Amino acid sequence: MEQQRNQKMVQQQQQQEDLEETQHGPFPVEQLQASGIASLDVKKLKDAGLCTVESVAYTPRKDLLKIKGISEAKVDKIMEAASKLVPLGFTSASQLHAQRLEIIQITSGSSELDKILEGGMETGSITEIYGEFRSGKTQLCHTLCVTCQLPLDQGGGEGKAMYIDAEGTFRPQRLLQIAERFGLNGADVLENVAYARAYNTDHQSRLLLEAASMMVETRFALVIVDSATALYRTDFTGRGELSARQMHLAKFLRSLQKLADEFGVAVVITNQVVAQVDGSAIFAGPQIKPIGGNIMAHASTTRLALRKGRGEERICKVISSPCLAEAEARFQISPGGVADNAPLTEQQQGAILMLSHAVAERPFPANLAQERTSAQDNGLSVSTKDNNFGDFEDINAILVNTNQFYKWFTDLESALRSETEEKYQHYVNALTDRILTCDDILQQVDETLDLFNELQLQHQAVATKTKTLHDACDRLVMEKQKLIEFAEALRSKLKYFDELENITSNFYSPNMNVGNANFLPLLKRLDECISYIENNPQYAESSVYLLKFRQLQSRALGMIRSYVLSVLKSASSQVQAAIRSSGGNKASLSEGVEASVIYVRFKAAASELKPVLEEIESRSSRKEYVHIIAECHKLYCEQRLSLIKGIVHQRISEFAKNEGLPSLTRSGCAYLMQVCQLEHQLFDHFFPSSSEDVSSLAPLIDPLSTYLYDTLRPKLIHETNVDFLCELVDILKVEVLGEQLSRRSESLAGLCPTLERILADIHERLTFRARTHIRDEIANYMPFDEDLDYPAKLENSAVVKSESTSTDASPDVFKTWYPPLEKTISILSKLYRCLEPAVFTGLAQEAVEVCSASIQKATKLIAKRSTPMDGQLFLIKHLLILREQIAPFDIEFSVTHKELDFSHLLEHLRRILRGQTSLFDWSRSTSLARTLSPRVLESQVDAKKELEKSLKATCEEFIMAVTKQVVDPMLSFVTKVTAVKVALSSGNQNQKRDSVMAKPLKEQAFATPEKVAELVQKVHSAIQQELPVVIAKMKLYLQNPSTRTILFKPIKTNIVEAHIQVQNLLKAEYSPEEKSTIKMVGIEELEAQLDNLL
Repeated sequence: MEQQRNQKMVQQQQQQEDLEETQHGPFPVEQLQASGIASLDVKKLKDAGLCTVESVAYTPRKDLLKIKGISEAKVDKIMEAASKLVPLGFTSASQLHAQRLEIIQITSGSSELDKILEGGMETGSITEIYGEFRSGKTQLCHTLCVTCQLPLDQGGGEGKAMYIDAEGTFRPQRLLQIAERFGLNGADVLENVAYARAYNTDHQSRLLLEAASMMVETRFALVIVDSATALYRTDFTGRGELSARQMHLAKFLRSLQKLADEFGVAVVITNQVVAQVDGSAIFAGPQIKPIGGNIMAHASTTRLALRKGRGEERICKVISSPCLAEAEARFQISPGGVADNAPLTEQQQGAILMLSHAVAERPFPANLAQERTSAQDNGLSVSTKDNNFGDFEDINAILVNTNQFYKWFTDLESALRSETEEKYQHYVNALTDRILTCDDILQQVDETLDLFNELQLQHQAVATKTKTLHDACDRLVMEKQKLIEFAEALRSKLKYFDELENITSNFYSPNMNVGNANFLPLLKRLDECISYIENNPQYAESSVYLLKFRQLQSRALGMIRSYVLSVLKSASSQVQAAIRSSGGNKASLSEGVEASVIYVRFKAAASELKPVLEEIESRSSRKEYVHIIAECHKLYCEQRLSLIKGIVHQRISEFAKNEGLPSLTRSGCAYLMQVCQLEHQLFDHFFPSSSEDVSSLAPLIDPLSTYLYDTLRPKLIHETNVDFLCELVDILKVEVLGEQLSRRSESLAGLCPTLERILADIHERLTFRARTHIRDEIANYMPFDEDLDYPAKLENSAVVKSESTSTDASPDVFKTWYPPLEKTISILSKLYRCLEPAVFTGLAQEAVEVCSASIQKATKLIAKRSTPMDGQLFLIKHLLILREQIAPFDIEFSVTHKELDFSHLLEHLRRILRGQTSLFDWSRSTSLARTLSPRVLESQVDAKKELEKSLKATCEEFIMAVTKQVVDPMLSFVTKVTAVKVALSSGNQNQKRDSVMAKPLKEQAFATPEKVAELVQKVHSAIQQELPVVIAKMKLYLQNPSTRTILFKPIKTNIVEAHIQVQNLLKAEYSPEEKSTIKMVGIEELEAQLDNLL
């Protein structure tokens, strides 16, 4: 049993050791999954650079909350799980001491340096190394990269090194040289060093996150940052960025300390220095200090200062450390890295011997001799060969290495320097005394300044208290002024509310009326109170006061309305009494008596109402006064209408009985404009500010003008005379609306709607009568025999014209026109100035179109009665006259006609009857709505273009008829010759036909010289006999010589062209003898004959 118990205890102890070995080092962050943390959250922690449980436990809660995707609840859960795995509480000093005994020290390569560091660079902490350039910082870092890979028993760390290079001074070949010194494989040494170049401070910080993830996977013993502060000197410049630089540097150093705590690595950082130039540099020389300030000093566990010695010797001094004493160590930078000083070489020993012989005969200075004597008395010196210096063997026995040599040589230099500097020592002493004296004087001055500063502080305290008292008094004065202003403002605001009682008592007083002198000032004060309360509704009970003020305002406005009505009624009564006393009958009053009674006496009432009405009009911006002004206008118009309505009706009725329609229109409008002007002048006396508004007098003017309209309209709609209607248009547009209203437009503006209404009715009636005239007198004109008696009608007119004088000739011109033409021109000339352009355009287009059709109809009748040539010349004559007469009208004779087309319905109905489509199938295009919907066709008719087209066609027809009548034989001959030539060129296979056609032209039956001479003679006879007849008819129909010339020119051209073609054939086919028998007329002679005919 005892044996089993012992075995079980051994197994438990073994398991405990295995567990402790497993838990040695940091916990990977994946172990949090065992505590219930999701793998996705663990991945987010790793992405944020937290690769170990220790890093999670050491991170502040606010930094964990910054990780995207992790809520506050998750942060609390993660921190609780991490605290269970990583102890964050208190522990005993004995446990901490036991843990520190296990801390590894990494050798520096120099036993002297390791001695003052108590074994080397401490892991789990930050060691700072600073010094000037070439003081050995980078060389010491290269040596540590190799020594950290040594076994633990050789002072190494059995781990890899990580090198962050901020200055670009890392050289792998130095690692190979140092590895050779320690007997390590160079390739393995380089493979075990992880190198990264830092380019800025942010990059330098990010490299630490990557380093943490690498340390989780591999054992590292050393982290080197060379240099930790170089990039901060360039990325942050000036005092403005000093705070940001120090904050960033503190976070970087904190991250390095976290790496040391989590992974137990030794963190070595190098630091640069800056020269400190101040007053002490005068005596002690320039001094240096590390950069980074207190942030760097507090973050470093151990601070080492390097400085240069002689040659390759370097001196390291412990500046600060929690467990190391201040001490210095000398070491040497050798090809194998940092090492102790080497033994003296033969060359160095020879130099020492030469120096010893050189100074053997020199006596010691007095002070050095005394020190040597005292040292001999104490038995501290080594016996030498003589009294001055020991022999070389003794020196060689003492100076065994370079360090001892440098120390001896330094003492020797001091002794030599003391001999030369002794004579200056008393000067130094004198200067020292003077300096002490000056220091005493400065101390007294400082004490005096302190007294003055104290007095100044006391004076400032008194001045401050005095200023405070003054400020308090000023505040009290300002508060008093504010209270006074507040009271004044309150009083000024309350006075509007206090006015209610005063205004109420005055308005309800039995003696108060509109004529009272206090009425208008009280009304003005009432309006001011209402405006103030409306603009300040925030005051208490403002709505109640506003309601009461409005009640008072309504009462005042009612009093004004009653007052105005009573004054106007009184004036009306006086006028009516004056009218009754003057004539007893309104109709019997003359215009002068009427004006003096109705207007002059009524104007006297304006002086009584003028103050009240002006006051109301001045406040027309408020809607209450707008209403009362409108009521006053209405009352005024009612009273005036009752006075003048009967008189105006009587006058217009008299005009209607005694005068015709044009005279009635002129007289009625003139009288009504006179009344309107007088009424406007009278209205301006009562309401000077409102007189510009035409609508104010509308209730008075509209009934009067309506009566004139009612009188004229029955006569207008029964008027059939177009001339009367045109005269009415001219009266209204020119005499009434044009001249008179232009001079008195303001006072007569109220009549414009009625006059324009009358004018619109006249236009409508005139348009209707014009269309009737065009239809009856032009389109449906039935010509008489004398209307179609051409050319006899023209011949008679020519005889009459030759017998009459020139003054009687102009009326006879229209007698030769066809009556529809004369009626068309007459009606268009009358309507042109009377109708609107759009209406006239339609009528003109219609009139020209039907006139042209009527003329063409007459042309056919004339051609049957006389000759076709007479019909053609008749048509040309009248179309030219029509074109010439409508040219002055500045309009377009084109009208767009719209009509409905139902032609497609037949095909749809057939398809419906065949059963191919349905009326009720709304989904197809053949539905009832689409089938029965007509098409809208637009067509534009231009009467002027149609007239030109008809004229051109008629002229061409006349030209061809005359040409054929004169030169038809020649044209037939040329046509036959052309046919023969075409037949010969076509190469017909008919031999008989070919034999006939192959004869010369002059041998053809139709082209013999005799036949040609015969046709030439016929044409010549036609030119001599028939062509003058044509010219005579042209002169009869077309009186204008230029018109005849234009029309005859193409006839002449055709005749000449026919002769030229015949002459060309004669030259080509006939002999000179034959041409002489034909007797063809020359072209120039022919042209002369034709010109003489014209």
